[in-house]
Amino acid sequence: MSFLRLSKSRPDKHTNRMAWNESWEKDLDIYETFRYKFPSIPLLQPPNHSPKDRIGVEMGLMAFNQTFHNDLFLLQQDVCRRATTRLATDDFAEKWTALKPACREEYILEALYKTSTAGPDFEQFRQWCPDLKVDTLGREGASYLDLLMFLIQSNSEANGKVALVFFPHPMVDRIFNAIQDLEGQTYALKLRMNRSFFITMTLHQ
Repeated sequence: MSFLRLSKSRPDKHTNRMAWNESWEKDLDIYETFRYKFPSIPLLQPPNHSPKDRIGVEMGLMAFNQTFHNDLFLLQQDVCRRATTRLATDDFAEKWTALKPACREEYILEALYKTSTAGPDFEQFRQWCPDLKVDTLGREGASYLDLLMFLIQSNSEANGKVALVFFPHPMVDRIFNAIQDLEGQTYALKLRMNRSFFITMTLHQ
């Protein structure tokens, strides 16, 4: 997204993960500026697309979203099962908060790296995750656990229904709503799932 002004190049994440992450976090700081001046959201589809072209794009995206929805749902179910077991039997919460902040930050950095390299496009999903920062999730032990518990509790509240968990963020949600007004619900849903997928995968690592 051009309004996010993402860097066109970054340090090599395989050889210099800290510099690579710092590059991402510097880019994501732009979300703070949106609190004072909301960005202008550009049209993503050419305005001269014919109705037939738009219908074709919409149908293709709907099919993609359905597959992505199913994959994300299974991933969230798996993360919830594993996390619930560890929290109940392995004292994970106590062990996590007992770690030194530097150790937690190292774990978060590795999780972000693994998520970004798990698929060819996954790293770009991070552009919707300004709340996934190494110091934010690692410095205070509760921050990571709060995110994990939100997933678990939201999942359990679905009462067995096939419902995805979307992680709220006031500015990101406002941008998604603006994109939905311009491009429609189908495209906005894809972006919402991108964000949810990246966060869930990071919790999965």
